[in-house]
Amino acid sequence: MVTSTSIVERKAQRVSALMQDRLGLRGRTLMRQAQRGARVMDRDLRAAALRLGKLDELARRSQQVVAVDEYQMDQDYRLLIRKLEMMPPGAHRIDLFRAMLQSVLTSALAFILLAIGIMVWMADVPIL
Repeated sequence: MVTSTSIVERKAQRVSALMQDRLGLRGRTLMRQAQRGARVMDRDLRAAALRLGKLDELARRSQQVVAVDEYQMDQDYRLLIRKLEMMPPGAHRIDLFRAMLQSVLTSALAFILLAIGIMVWMADVPIL
């Protein structure tokens, strides 16, 4: 089907704004944001964002009308809007902090266990 470029661009801008607000993904285009969001986004969400980003780039180049599958575009847009609006703003920061804290604690535990093991080995004392 043929759709106007302004519809595609408005949908892409809406999704782009939500991705920046909710996931902290920056970029000039939706395509660039979707590429940067590989680790942050689910596979289906990223695929939908990439498809919508490709349509947006095509719409920006043609400047008149674009022949697209409106059903697929609508499905992708609805999926992105639904999942992005469910996320609290700044949710990615909480996940990043949690992952960093887990990494630090795991490293500290490994260091403590290694230190205890070396002390037991150096003392040459039977454990049991």
